[in-house]
Amino acid sequence: QSTGRFLRIERSGEEAKTTATPRLNELRRQVDVLEGQLDEVKAATVSTWDTVKATTRETYDNLKRNFDEARQWMSDMIEP
Repeated sequence: QSTGRFLRIERSGEEAKTTATPRLNELRRQVDVLEGQLDEVKAATVSTWDTVKATTRETYDNLKRNFDEARQWMSDMIEP
């Protein structure tokens, strides 16, 4: 099924590809940030835990929202 979607993306035209690339790059960047914050979680102390937890949660929520938006956008482009 994912292969079929990939082929539809390939056929969806340059505009879709051009628009998708920055979105995907931003998602990758956000994943990298979250991975760095997970290292901070591992190193958190009792005194830094609340701050680290809140920052990590905010980053995760933003990534999830942006992923959901990108997924919906791709669905709309592939199957209008």
